[in-house]
Amino acid sequence: MRAYIMSIIAVVAFMFHFWYMGAVYNILWAIAGFFSIWSIYDGVITRMVSEEKKHRALSTSAVVIGVIVLLGLTISKIWSSYLGY
Repeated sequence: MRAYIMSIIAVVAFMFHFWYMGAVYNILWAIAGFFSIWSIYDGVITRMVSEEKKHRALSTSAVVIGVIVLLGLTISKIWSSYLGY
């Protein structure tokens, strides 16, 4: 459950980083990256040790969401450097 909550925080920070430029953009980008990596790591660990189907499903979705956020952050950083932000 903790990994899923962290992945939701990563998604929210990822969405908000598009609305701000400058220092706030970089801070939100780092927060989204931190929480997405944390959700991937915690989701994999929780999925390995969990016996309940609900916890395994939440852990799997947290890993998938974390990977999607990391891919989105990579693409946004490439575009921001390309556009000169």
